[in-house]
Amino acid sequence: MSEVEGLYEVAVLATEHEDGTRGWATVCSLPVRQAAELIAKAYVLRVDIEVQAVQIRRMGVLVADYLPPGPHW
Repeated sequence: MSEVEGLYEVAVLATEHEDGTRGWATVCSLPVRQAAELIAKAYVLRVDIEVQAVQIRRMGVLVADYLPPGPHW
């Protein structure tokens, strides 16, 4: 997926996504950071897939990083 200038990408690291793939997947690209943060926070709390981390990136640069609740080693 090519990066569109100005968009905030929400990327999810999961052991298995809905489509059966594993690893990092970009789930959406949004023009507003606050909207991307809401999506990221919602993904980190999902229980139907094992989410390991969620990142917000803009033009390939990490903007925010979210971890699910619980112990992190």
